[in-house]
Amino acid sequence: MRLRSHLVPTSLPPVLTASLVLATGALRPVLLDSFDNRLSELVGVVEVYLRFPVLSQAILVFIWWNFCVLPCLYFVLLKDNQRRRRDFLAYATQFGQMNLHLSVLPMAMVHTLPEKGTYDAIELWHALTIWLAYAYLYCFVLDRMGMHLYPMFSPRSARTLFAHAGMVACYFGVFYGANVYLQL
Repeated sequence: MRLRSHLVPTSLPPVLTASLVLATGALRPVLLDSFDNRLSELVGVVEVYLRFPVLSQAILVFIWWNFCVLPCLYFVLLKDNQRRRRDFLAYATQFGQMNLHLSVLPMAMVHTLPEKGTYDAIELWHALTIWLAYAYLYCFVLDRMGMHLYPMFSPRSARTLFAHAGMVACYFGVFYGANVYLQL
């Protein structure tokens, strides 16, 4: 059975990693008072390692969906078919989609901005490692199963190298932009 791409949430990795950070941030005060301080330290380390990956994924989801994918689909690709345009607008304005694509950025900023200083280069490498792991999962597992969530990242696409290089460039851009913002 092939899964149709519009039935699968397209922002699964940011949601999963954001929920991990929210969970670790919420558990940390409880664990500080617990009898086992080592567990609290482990949760703190995981929280620090996931700060920049969560923020970068949230920024990329927010910008790509709200300023690239949604307008392109609505105003360019669906401009001749009013019924499909109306159906797409109904889909895009559902509570789950709005919650995912609009509130992911403020939630990530509240929970992941460092209190002092900027992000370190190691945090950029954590973000790139998580993205690379998902890219491998997509290319070698999900795409083979017929789950074509991102056609531009498909290994059969002529634009796949440009898409992957563009994602790496976006991560570097978010890293640079976040550090400039934090230095203000």
